[in-house]
Amino acid sequence: MVTRGLFVLHDLLRGIVKDPPPGLDTTPIPSSPGQSQRVISEERVANRSCGGCHSKFEPLAFGLERFDGLGSYYKRDVFGNKLRQDGEILIPGDAEPIPYKTSAELMNLLAESDRVKETLTWKLAQFVLGRPLGSRDAQTINELHDQAMQDGGTYKSVMAAIASSDLLRQRSGSAKPMIASNQEKN
Repeated sequence: MVTRGLFVLHDLLRGIVKDPPPGLDTTPIPSSPGQSQRVISEERVANRSCGGCHSKFEPLAFGLERFDGLGSYYKRDVFGNKLRQDGEILIPGDAEPIPYKTSAELMNLLAESDRVKETLTWKLAQFVLGRPLGSRDAQTINELHDQAMQDGGTYKSVMAAIASSDLLRQRSGSAKPMIASNQEKN
């Protein structure tokens, strides 16, 4: 639950959470009869010393409990523990968590989220530029995102907004071409 929750928080919602305290044992607790990963996670979230951070990201993975690391779907784990796919998601910037009953509902909530759409714009721009984006890029990326949403919010509209932006024209010239010319090869 930790890894999946952090993935949703960082890579889909652009949220942040502090690193665990130094010296803390972060060895995963294995499932056992009566102890599914969700039960273990809920205990960690309820723990006063852990819950402050874990409550921000572990519940984001509850809807994915029925899937293993390769995406295979199960209703029970190897110990016979019933696996669930319900939960609630609090998208950064929203006031209240939104409940869902299935992983498909969770995926729809994420797909419809403006925050996730903004994140995809950030990630595409970062890929195109070949560098991490920072606070100095925020206003430009937000403008690109708004333009892409006005043009339909498609992948094509996001890429067109990036391609016609000042970000590409202001790119650092230090990058070397990926394919050497014929003269450089000889």
